[in-house]
Amino acid sequence: MTTTYRLTRLTAAVGLLVLSSTAVSGCAEKVSSPVGVWEAVGEDHGMLTLDSDGGFVASDLSFNLLQERDADSDFDGNGTWRLSADGNEAILSFDRASQGDFTVGTVVSVPVDFVSGTMSFVDVEHTASIELRLSERDH
Repeated sequence: MTTTYRLTRLTAAVGLLVLSSTAVSGCAEKVSSPVGVWEAVGEDHGMLTLDSDGGFVASDLSFNLLQERDADSDFDGNGTWRLSADGNEAILSFDRASQGDFTVGTVVSVPVDFVSGTMSFVDVEHTASIELRLSERDH
């Protein structure tokens, strides 16, 4: 094989790969409702459950959603949620939150995008975070 032939084949293969990945990502199903069970991904830990009645429960999360910092898999909370005006964010309003034995002050709301099928919470410095993926949908 000549170098020109190899280069042509490589260019075609790369072009096909880019086209395929664009088609796959373009066809990814958007999540229209945050209702369901969201589980931590990778080394993160915990679960966030959003119920169809507008309630939610956060349990054993490795990230403190209110103080935006790492937690030792002991952040828990509950409250209510609603959709944002554009329908792309779930707004969590905490009634109660704790990290270990300590009560954590609650805030009015914490908005989080969910339509990609993941929820990400990150601290201001981008040094700590948690990613949750929808694992069970409530139909």
